[in-house]
This record gives sequence, structure tokens and C-alpha cells, in this order.
Amino acid sequence: MPLLHAAPHSGSETGWADARADENTEGRTLRGFDASEQAALRYAEKLTRTPDGASDTDFADLKKHLSDEQIVDLHMLIGLANLTNRVTGPLALEVEFPEEQI
Repeated sequence: MPLLHAAPHSGSETGWADARADENTEGRTLRGFDASEQAALRYAEKLTRTPDGASDTDFADLKKHLSDEQIVDLHMLIGLANLTNRVTGPLALEVEFPEEQI
């Protein structure tokens, strides 16, 4: 799933920031993403904005497209990206990403 590999990077580094970034709001269709990617992006946005806001409905939406293992991976990756942003941003630290795909 390409989404999981790109999530730690900023939108501008992955190309998502262009025409799609302004559409990352709950309830909208995100252009250029398939249904599973849209569900993952909605979940990522929800966890980022309201960390304790995930509901049974959110998980039911994810389970339509992802396995339990993929949901846990997605959840952990969102948490890691948010932790990185919350630590490096206020301290103005630059994060270096590996060149190779993990």
C-alpha cells in the first residue's frame, strides 16, 4: 500500500499537497485516491486533529478496506508521524528520511 510508505513525509515531498490537500476534510471524496486510501486519509486526519476521537464507525470504515494488521500498522504510522511533527516542529529540527524504501 503506497500510502503507508509515504505517510511519514510531508505532503509536498510526496506530491499530495498539490490539488488534493485542500480536500482532506471528513465526508468529502478525495480526488485521485481509491476507496481504501480515502478511508486511511480520513482516519489519519481524525487521529491528527482529535487523537482520542476514533470511534467504532471509523474502524468499521477501515475494516471495509484493510485487514486488522494493516489498521494497526496505519495507526502506528499515524502516531509516529504525529509524534515526529510535534517534536521536531516546535524545536525547528530538520528530519532526514532514508533514501531507500522500507
